[in-house]
Formats: sequence, structure tokens, C-alpha cells
Amino acid sequence: GLSILLDVLSYNTHYNAYLASMVINDMFLDSAVKRASAVSIAKHLGYTPTSAKGARAMLDFTVTSPTNNPNFLTLEKYTPFSTTVDGTSYMFVNLNSKTIQPNAGIYTFNDVEVVEGIPLNYVFSVDVPSPAEKYVIPNENIDTSTIRITVQNSVTDTVQTVYTLAEDTLNVNGNSEVYYLEESATGKYQIFFGDGILGKKLSRNNLVIVNYLISSGTAGNVAGSIRQLFTCGATIGGGSVVGTITATTNSHGGALKEDIESIRFNAPRYASSQNRAVTGNDYKSLIEQKYPLVEAVSVWGGEENDPPKYGKIMISLKPYYGYEITQETRDNIKAVVLQNKQVLSITPEFVNPEYFYVNISANIKYDSAKSTLTATQIEGLATSIIRFYFITDLQKFNKNFIFSKLSRNIDAIDDAVIGNLMVIKLQRRIEPVLS
Repeated sequence: GLSILLDVLSYNTHYNAYLASMVINDMFLDSAVKRASAVSIAKHLGYTPTSAKGARAMLDFTVTSPTNNPNFLTLEKYTPFSTTVDGTSYMFVNLNSKTIQPNAGIYTFNDVEVVEGIPLNYVFSVDVPSPAEKYVIPNENIDTSTIRITVQNSVTDTVQTVYTLAEDTLNVNGNSEVYYLEESATGKYQIFFGDGILGKKLSRNNLVIVNYLISSGTAGNVAGSIRQLFTCGATIGGGSVVGTITATTNSHGGALKEDIESIRFNAPRYASSQNRAVTGNDYKSLIEQKYPLVEAVSVWGGEENDPPKYGKIMISLKPYYGYEITQETRDNIKAVVLQNKQVLSITPEFVNPEYFYVNISANIKYDSAKSTLTATQIEGLATSIIRFYFITDLQKFNKNFIFSKLSRNIDAIDDAVIGNLMVIKLQRRIEPVLS
């Protein structure tokens, strides 16, 4: 009997010790095992993990025969466009309305940005107006950059006010029409409003109207070398779009919800920047957080440049698709992300990255008697492994190509693989200046 009691007590003590260890580990960002724990800790640092992001494309198109040939033609927001990626159809919409005048009787819309996603809206009724009352958006994979919030006075009073996201509390007072966004413990995003001191306080029976897109993440991305076609699924001012639309910029920038490793890396750096750009890491953190359409960011001081450029901060960005960011993107980052956050005497200067290409010739030896796979299937798996390695391990700055790691990944394709022999060639591509 005593032996049994001792066993039970020892088991119980061990379980309690293990539970306490796990709970304590999850209280620290570096050792947190659950993503929800990392999100909760990051919340104390003022960091909100990025949501899924819908791919974005630029379109030019012409509308024929609008009703009564008006002097102005408006493209209403959330007008649906569709495209096919790898055999699957995806919906794109414009987030903002756009009005044009005809040119010689031709109605042409230029530089219309469309975002991948299904538009939805949700309405909450305010019961207890305070920051403690939080409104959870019920859908998964929402793109938080597409959230638009309006507050209506009541069911009978239809006067509406647009609220904007408060990124910091520096210029927020009791009359600021702002809302706050955070991720809940269940992985869904939730919004809340001010208390009359940091943000305007809502009133009982107000209606909170939330419009947003549900995104497919990376599935909507299309390589820049592919001719991407769109069709418009609605009439515009009673007129129709002429034929199919060829994207001027293919859909890119779609991303999945931020994972736990990224939260661990970005949250402390965002907290240390305090929403201002002083050091190189501050610039890097702000651009990664506020402008997720770039895949990789590298920042260094002008005094470290060769040749030195004093009074400047050098920024190099790698887009998800293509090789260089556009001038429009540079101007947008300067105006939206960095303005009012950088030191006045420092001027940001963008530098195009230099690319190196790794050419691989791989010979794989395998025992056909130990596998049901054909040589073609082995080749396909190896190609997928190599591509996956480059996408996950190399498409950023300060990453190293590790020969042995890629070789091990190829060997692990199937138990029948005996080994592989890879020949690596490094390639640099230049555009010569003629004459």
C-alpha cells in the first residue's frame, strides 16, 4: 500500500513539475512553444503579428458604352475581378473607388490596384462601451490591411463615422476616432475602441461595421514572367470592360499568417524601435511591419557604404517577384512608412540588390528494388525539394547556401535513395553598357 502511494505521489509530483515548467517556458518569447503564447507576449510589447495578405496586382482597362455617356465614370470599391492561377480561380477587388473623365469619348482606367480576397462585412452592436468590450472578427485568414471600420450612431440614426487604426498613442486624444487591433488567444483578430482618453469612447447601441477581405495568402501570387489575364465580373456605370485585361503588374505580395518563429524575431525589434526610425534595425523593423509586400530588407548607414554617403541611410529591398522595386513603391515607403518617424537630417536612399544564382546539376542514385517510385518521380521530388530549400532558406539577405543541408534533404526523399552527387556553379548576371 505504501509503495503504491509513493508511486502515485511521485507521478503526481512529476506531472505538476512538468506542467509548471511548460507554463513558465510559455511566459517567455524565446521559449514559448504555442503560437498563442508568443502572440500574448508580443501583445505586451505592442506588436501585432501580421495576418495573411492578399496578392496585389495593377490593371489598366477600358469601359465601353456606359449609360448616357457620362462626363465622369466611377469604379465603385469592391468591384470584382477574377483570374486563374494554377487552374484555380481567385477573386480580386479594388479597395477604393476611382473616378475618371473620358478622353476623346474613351473611358480608360489606369493603375487600378486590386487585392485578392473575398469581401465580407460584419456588424457588431455596442453593449458596454469600453476597451474591455472587444469585437472578434469571426473569419480565418482575414487580411487586416483591408479592414475598413465605420461606426453608425444606431439602427435608426444612420449617420456614420470612419475610424482609422491607431498605430501608436502619440497623437491620440479623447476625441480621436481610432480603433485598436490585436490577435486573440484563438488566433482570430479582434478590435476595440478608446476609453475617452486614448481614443473616442463609443456609445451604447452604436453599430460597428467592419469590412474586410478573406485572403488565400500565397496562392494568388503569379511570377512576373507570366502573362496574367483578368476578367471583370460587373458592369461599370452600365458599361462593360472590353475583353480580357492583361495585368500591368502581376499579382504578388500574397503571404501567409505570421508564424511563431517570425513573431519571436520581429516582436522584440519592433518594440525596441518604439515606432521611430533612428538605427538601421529601426528602419528594417518598420518596413517589414508596415510594408509586407517586400520579401527581404537590408539597411545600413551611409557612412558604412562604399563609397561613404554621409547623412543618408541605405535601404535595399527584395520584392516577392521581380528583381527591383518600383519608384512608386519607394515613394510610398518614404511617405507612408518612414515619414514623421525618421531623423530629420537623415535621408533614405534605395539601392537595388545584386543577385547571385546557384546552378545545380544533381545525379541521384537509388535502388529501384526498394521503391515503387520511378526515375521520373524521383526527379520530380528532388526538384521540389531543391525549390523548397531555395524559397525557405535563401530568398533573403544574410542567408548562406549550405551544400550539406541540401544534400541531406535530397537523400531523405525516399528510403531507396543511396546518395547524390551535386555539381554547383555560381552565376552572376550583368547588363552590359554598350558602346
